[in-house]
Parts: sequence; structure tokens; C-alpha cells
Amino acid sequence: MIKINNLEKTFNQKFKTFKALDNINLQLEKGKIHGIIGESGAGKSTLLRCINRLETPTKGTIEINGTNIMSLSDKELRNFRQNIGMIFQNFNLLSTRTVYDNIAFPLELSKVPKEEIHTRVMELLALVSLSTKASSYPAELSGGQKQRVAIARALANNPEFLLCDEATSALDPKTTKQILELLKSINKKFNITIILITHEMDVIKEICNTVTHLIDGKCLYSGRCSDFFIDYEKKIHKDSLINEKKDIIDSCHGKVIYLTYTHSSAKAPIISRLSRLLNIDVNIINGQIDSIGDIVLGNLVIEIEDNNLILNKTLEFLKESSVEAEVIK
Repeated sequence: MIKINNLEKTFNQKFKTFKALDNINLQLEKGKIHGIIGESGAGKSTLLRCINRLETPTKGTIEINGTNIMSLSDKELRNFRQNIGMIFQNFNLLSTRTVYDNIAFPLELSKVPKEEIHTRVMELLALVSLSTKASSYPAELSGGQKQRVAIARALANNPEFLLCDEATSALDPKTTKQILELLKSINKKFNITIILITHEMDVIKEICNTVTHLIDGKCLYSGRCSDFFIDYEKKIHKDSLINEKKDIIDSCHGKVIYLTYTHSSAKAPIISRLSRLLNIDVNIINGQIDSIGDIVLGNLVIEIEDNNLILNKTLEFLKESSVEAEVIK
């Protein structure tokens, strides 16, 4: 469990100060995958660096498993960091060492016996599907393979926490998906808490249980991914769906309604039930279905006839069916 209370980080820049983090309060549950999203300069990397104390906060506290890490001595901090693995956007592999030696490096620093190092490295190579690349050098690997080595190295000391700093930003979409699947598998198999920072919504949607949205160092939202994306879909994809069919909507003579399906209602035959119940024609103008983890989310633009009585009955039916509805024309 990670508890962050009233966290602030201020940097001095020439004749002014810059507040990178402003009163951040978070509680990250053990064994979950937590995403931190925001544009460049939002404070994502600074927050991550505060969690492993590569940056010292100006104000506030960070408790990890009940320990206030601000109070740790240098020696205690070194021991504490062995419980945290880090992976980076640019891999940060040692170019003069083989794949095997890169993964072995943190174990050597921890003075683990050679026999144990060999056993552990071979286990990790198998885990990330790189057993045949043990003697290769980083320059001989693809971007996805390099990130797999970096993940294996981060797991070498059996950490409880894995911090991922834009871990997929340098990868193509197919490789990104493979790396995210690997991280999900690691989270499930070892119950490792993963904190992943990114500027990509699709990464959050694909892998995270919870998400924190930062803007200009402030926390705009922190909570379940499903709730975040329901709100995001309303704000972003509503305009997208409507603008895509703007000409058709403008030419409609009936009432045009924007629907948001969440949870079980996204899988139910709502429109066919509505049509049968009220004996009306429903024109589907545009729509999409999306998945966020185990949650199915849908949006739909429909047209019904220009009749206020039918409109009121339609809105009443949709409300009873757990579908949010907004009349847009």
C-alpha cells in the first residue's frame, strides 16, 4: 500500500520557483496496476521519482507499507530501493554487457552468490521469453526485446513494486501490446504493484485498474479506470461521434439522442426493446463499443420521431435501463 499525503515538489528556476507537484493525495492499493496520465510537464515523472526518493518532496509524506520514506537514512533508503524495480522509456541497458549480465547486474550489487544469480537470471529469461538471447548484446536486440530485458532486470531482486516511466512510448503498437500483456501477466503471477506513467489513453485503458490524471502538477482525478473513461468518453468521444455524422444529424427531422451505455447495459439489446415497447422506429446514426478491462462501454447516437410524448417515454425507458441519455437535437 502506498499513501501519498499533501505532496508538493517545487523547483527553483533562476529568479522564480516552479511547483511541479501541488498538494497530491493518493492511495494506491497493493497488487493493482495504477496508471498516471497527463501531458508533458504535468508532473508524472516527478511524482514517480518522489515515490522512489530519487527526488525529495518539498512538502508532504509518502508511506509505503506503513513506513514514511521521508524519514529513512541513506543506508535504509538503499535497502528500501531494492524493493522497487524501475523500467524506462529508453531501456537504460548497459551496452557493454550481455543480456544475461544486464539482468545479473542488480543481483551482483546485492552480493547474491553466483549460483543463485545464475538460477534467478535463467528464470527471468524464461519469464520474458528471451532464453535464446542470453549471450546477445543490447545492440543486437529489437526495441521490444530490450524492454523485456529491462523488465527482467527490474524483477531481479523480487520487488514488491514496479515503476514504469513511459515504458512503451518508444515502441510500435504491436510491440506495445506485447509488453503490456507481459506486465499484466507479471502483475497477476507475482501480485506486484505496478505504477505506470504514460501520456497514452490506450495504455491506461488496456492495462490499468486505477488511474490518476495530472494537469499542471495538480490531481484532476484519481480512482477506478472505468469511472474515468466513462467521464472521458462523455467529454471526448461525444464530440467525435457527433461531428463524424454532423451532416446527417443536421438533416434529421426527428429528436436526436446521445446515449452512454455502461456496465451490463452495454451488452443488453436496449434499442430493440425500446422499439418493441413503444412501437417506434429507431434510426441508429453512429456508435461505438469499447472495453476497459472487464468493463464494456458503449456510446450511440439515435434518432426517433419528432414527438414530445414519445421522447419522454423513451428517456424514461432509457433511465430504467441504466442508460444515460442526452437530447442533442
